[in-house]
Amino acid sequence: MVKLMRRNDSTRTGLVAGLVLAVVAAGPSAGAQSTQPAAESGRVPFYWLRVTVDRVNLRSRADANSRIVARATRDQVLKAVGREYGWYRIIPPPGVYSIVSADYIEPVGNDRGVVRVVTTLRVRVGSDIQPRDPLLSEVQVRLPRDAEVHILGRLGDRWLKIAPPKDVYVYVFGDYVERIDEAEARRLMSRGPRPASRPATGFTTPTVHSPTAAATQPVASRPAQPAVNTPPTMPTSRPAVARTPAPRIPAKPIPPAPAQVPASASVPKPAPPALVVVRGVLRPCFDLPAGPFGMRYEVRDPVGGRILAYVEFPPKIGFPAPRSVGRYVAVAGQWQKPSGVGVRVLRATRASVIALHPPAGGTRPTP
Repeated sequence: MVKLMRRNDSTRTGLVAGLVLAVVAAGPSAGAQSTQPAAESGRVPFYWLRVTVDRVNLRSRADANSRIVARATRDQVLKAVGREYGWYRIIPPPGVYSIVSADYIEPVGNDRGVVRVVTTLRVRVGSDIQPRDPLLSEVQVRLPRDAEVHILGRLGDRWLKIAPPKDVYVYVFGDYVERIDEAEARRLMSRGPRPASRPATGFTTPTVHSPTAAATQPVASRPAQPAVNTPPTMPTSRPAVARTPAPRIPAKPIPPAPAQVPASASVPKPAPPALVVVRGVLRPCFDLPAGPFGMRYEVRDPVGGRILAYVEFPPKIGFPAPRSVGRYVAVAGQWQKPSGVGVRVLRATRASVIALHPPAGGTRPTP
């Protein structure tokens, strides 16, 4: 019995040792296979787009009310990494920039900087087409401490223009671009985009006729023309003939001017603006500056998050906007175009809370 137990123990020990050697031998190859997909997943795949219109806006979000950060012209090539609600997510082309506070960037070299904050640094939307106070610009991403940025220039004394960091994209509407292959993209990039302005059509420059050679010829060089049918001279001894003055024609009387109609009676008064009704989730708006009634708000679609309208609430309608944030509301009002804002704002005349929570269903919004 003792010999049998010793034999079983030796057999078990040999099996364990064999398994350990097999695991050690297979370890490096298994580890190499597991890290390869992770390295490949770090790269973001993209595909090529071509602009099919004379000029198209590139926006900060997949929303027609978001800020315009750049414009692309016909045949310009863009790199897309995804699509949502009819908008393509684009890698920012040259000319697009973001904004950060210069107080928290330590310059390193001529065009590099390092983030020096305790927590994170806000990166905001920059735009030369629709400029705005940087403090009111939308936050794109937050950078951690010691993150490196590429400095493009300065915006005033307190802000820096930087290249858009990783995971910052711009958006173009899908109706104005088309997908192309890499060969076509490189051919278009080598040729360059077409100019954005269309040539004038249906206009001809009037022809300016220069003086003819006969008109500019010196008088001395012209041949003398013989006198033809020259009337004979009258004798000077002809007696003078008394002429009677022509009778005067009486002037016609000028009729009196018709009575003028007052302008208020002839010009009809303009019709009042149409009433607009929107329904969605009420959120505070940090993209627009405060208006005459304080903070402005935005009504968003509960399904896709698209901004349906920017809204301002006059105090006279008595709607508690701050306490209604996050609720499903209905707002009726008229469109206004405030100066210096760049978008339409719905000035509410009536508003009410429809539900405490937005509905779970609904139709998918159209871009």
